[in-house]
Amino acid sequence: MILFIILLASLAIQIIWYLISFFALKAIKDQDGITKNIGVSLIIAARNEDENLLKNIPIWLQQEHDNFEIVIVDDRSVDDTFDTIEALKQSDNRVKRTTVVEYKNSSIKFGKKYALTLGIKLAQHEHLIFTDADCIPADPYVLQRFTKAFANGNDLILGVGAFHKKPGAINSIIRTDNQRIAAFYLSFAKIGLPYMGVGRAMAYTKSLFYSLKGFASHQHIESGDDDLFVLEAVEAKAKVGLVPSAATLSDAAASLKAWKNQKTRHLSTGIVYPFHILLLLILLDFSAVISLIFLPLVMVFSHSYSLIIISLSLFLLRMIGFVLVSYQLAKRTKLSYDGFHNFLAEPLLSCLNAVFSSLALVTKKSGWKTKI
Repeated sequence: MILFIILLASLAIQIIWYLISFFALKAIKDQDGITKNIGVSLIIAARNEDENLLKNIPIWLQQEHDNFEIVIVDDRSVDDTFDTIEALKQSDNRVKRTTVVEYKNSSIKFGKKYALTLGIKLAQHEHLIFTDADCIPADPYVLQRFTKAFANGNDLILGVGAFHKKPGAINSIIRTDNQRIAAFYLSFAKIGLPYMGVGRAMAYTKSLFYSLKGFASHQHIESGDDDLFVLEAVEAKAKVGLVPSAATLSDAAASLKAWKNQKTRHLSTGIVYPFHILLLLILLDFSAVISLIFLPLVMVFSHSYSLIIISLSLFLLRMIGFVLVSYQLAKRTKLSYDGFHNFLAEPLLSCLNAVFSSLALVTKKSGWKTKI
């Protein structure tokens, strides 16, 4: 009976959360601000990204927006990134460039945060949108949707960085995990607990950046140009807008090892989250693991068929809950829906996330170019 009670409690936490997440995502409305005369600067920090820039910048330049520029920061690249940006500048005057120069014996903390800071300083406009060099807009209206959110008075705007759909189990697992993360941070933000965004699709004002003294408070941490900045902005009472339909697409990691490295790097910033956010995230992840451990124990050791049927029914309900949340997210992002894959991958992801969270506490941090 004790096994069943523990299982019941863990499943209840999961089911209640998926209910909250479903209705929170459903409550997110499209932004309808008037975008006339609002210029935006799209900022991209690029390190050894010549091929991605050559392929993706022309796609960004086709965005349906009357007044935007693209600021590319060449961060100490050793490939043809500099020449590629120069060629893009020659072909379209909306492309701007600045370069990170690293001096010997310098006390400056180089990395993505420093590169982004240089891009922000060069940006012509007050309203800033951020993405990565390997990302493309999901449709021609991404910049317009961010701009509408700015027009509604938002200081900080959270979009969604999605992955291209490709064949294979690894791609399916990673995309499902990405959807899970997006559902988490959008749902938390909708219920008044914003705690992160993704650098592949977020935006904020230059005024907010300078009022927080940029990334100064967490400059010593390799990651965090997105989630730690969001936390600091929320603490400063910034108005947060949610625009899941402002989505970007990029390639997911090609191997489980690469994905593990990305996950542990991202999760490494979690230890500095506010206690109540960290507690909720831990509760959600580890209640999922507990349910996966205790379900077979109940089935093996319980002598009551009723308890076994109830346990299996609640576990199935939990999985259906995640599928419904994924459906609601797909509807809000206007991207494809993978219900069957989500249904199969969710239990495995619950275990992997707990493992990655533990590894993040002991793993040496990698360089900033690793996608998060």
